Amino acid sequence: MADVNLIFQLAALGIVMSILFKYLKQSERDEIAYLTLLAGLAVAVLWVLPVIADLFREVKSVFQLY
Repeated sequence: MADVNLIFQLAALGIVMSILFKYLKQSERDEIAYLTLLAGLAVAVLWVLPVIADLFREVKSVFQLY
């Protein structure tokens, strides 16, 4: 169930980031728009990284790799 919540969180983050990017781009603050986009990408990676680590742990245990 946590994976579904993560998908919804990432979708919400993507929507918020796209709205902020468009608003900042239209107000001719391109540098801040790209920095905001980069910050959103960093947050998304930090949210997804533990899930990927769990996936590798599961694969390692399934194939009994040490």
